[in-house]
Amino acid sequence: MGDLVHVRFFKWPDRPHWRYDMFRLGADEHGTWLGAPQHTVTQRGDEPPNEHPYAFVKLVPRGGWFTAIWNTEGKYEIYIDISTPPVWDGDTVEMIDLDLDVVRWRADGLAGVLDEDEFLEHQETYGYPQHIIDKARATTASLLLAVEARDEPFGDVGPAWLQRFTEGS
Repeated sequence: MGDLVHVRFFKWPDRPHWRYDMFRLGADEHGTWLGAPQHTVTQRGDEPPNEHPYAFVKLVPRGGWFTAIWNTEGKYEIYIDISTPPVWDGDTVEMIDLDLDVVRWRADGLAGVLDEDEFLEHQETYGYPQHIIDKARATTASLLLAVEARDEPFGDVGPAWLQRFTEGS
């Protein structure tokens, strides 16, 4: 496995959200790929740490307003967090989670959007700037279409990285 990468999500503008460590797997035209084995310790905000029940890989795109996860098990085959563009600082990558999520359910292969209500609430509560709201909505719409159409990396590329990681770990 590659170098350890510290993944840090925040909620607007700088409240700690999710944090966990992953291994750098490599990069391609879609961005940097990271892998987390089964039982990776994750922590959300001030909650106690817990072990993630299954392995997953994460795509950190160059300049995109999202990160995407492919899971080996669970309800979601793909889980995409809409966020500010990920920022690298050495072995740490940070981004602000903008609530909206695009998913593909494992059971039926359908795609959808989660947490629209949270996004609307947080616009008011935390005062999201209009350009952030607009970019989050545009990114969500674009990614939903890409996931539905299985455009890469949401077709064969993500599952191939996941398979390579799980077979090699």
